[in-house]
Amino acid sequence: MQLKLNTLDLTTSPYNVQEITIDETPPIQFSRLAFASFDGAKFVDSRFEPKTIRIMGRITGSTTQAIEANIDNFKKILLNDKNINLNFSYGAGFRQFVGNVSQMSVARERIHINLAIFDISFEASDPPFANELATIDSTSLIMVEAYSADGITGNTKSGTFTTSGTIASPVR
Repeated sequence: MQLKLNTLDLTTSPYNVQEITIDETPPIQFSRLAFASFDGAKFVDSRFEPKTIRIMGRITGSTTQAIEANIDNFKKILLNDKNINLNFSYGAGFRQFVGNVSQMSVARERIHINLAIFDISFEASDPPFANELATIDSTSLIMVEAYSADGITGNTKSGTFTTSGTIASPVR
């Protein structure tokens, strides 16, 4: 799996992701309208809350100074940037979440002088589900043209319409 948080590649040395929780659905908030003089309620609407993605792994360094520099670089990139792009390989393509690090810890046991364990909580909120990318380093999303004027003869248009993604669009 390829995984990047902005420019930080978490799948090559000195960083190594060991676990990521990426396939959970974001929490759903429901709006309800209570019935007058009756028990219960009618569901009116629903919307997705921000999704939390947990990334766990390790940071290594050949010396104490090297691991300190790698940890500092790790923190600098993840804690200074706003609206971080979490780009990752998924199936045969690539996807992207946009959000921010909501919590991060870097822990070292006293017996490890060249290894630290990291645990990141990444809150994806824009949108809370992934968008498709062409490559891991893409800066723009894949947009599929739903309708074009090409190929129209007379009053008809022939072709196919295909949708893809991780969630259906809400009907408004």
